[in-house]
Amino acid sequence: MSHSVLKYALKLRDPDRLNWIIESLLEREGPKTVGEMMAQVIRELAIENPKTFVWALQTLINRDSLLAIGQAAASRCATLLTQNGFLIGKDFEVHPEGGLMIFNQEAFEVLLLSLPITIQRAIKFS
Repeated sequence: MSHSVLKYALKLRDPDRLNWIIESLLEREGPKTVGEMMAQVIRELAIENPKTFVWALQTLINRDSLLAIGQAAASRCATLLTQNGFLIGKDFEVHPEGGLMIFNQEAFEVLLLSLPITIQRAIKFS
């Protein structure tokens, strides 16, 4: 039940209510259990509800950690693209803080197809 309450609180995107729920869960469940539960819920949101997933990252993770995640994601994308024959500077560019600029529609499709279908749909329709 705590898992579904935490997921519901994140979907509401209300920082005050989320903090209250997390504090209540910490008192009842303890930090290890709440941490594991939070990690599971965030993984699920990445697939089920990408917009809430992004909100959760922006709300719960400090700026330096968020930048590190962005850099790691951009690096992984760059590796995937170069492995598929695309060239840095011609087909795409990587920003030092973690952004990725795609200049080639085929490169975009390669990245898109590497994502779970729910995220593909969210990108196509947003």
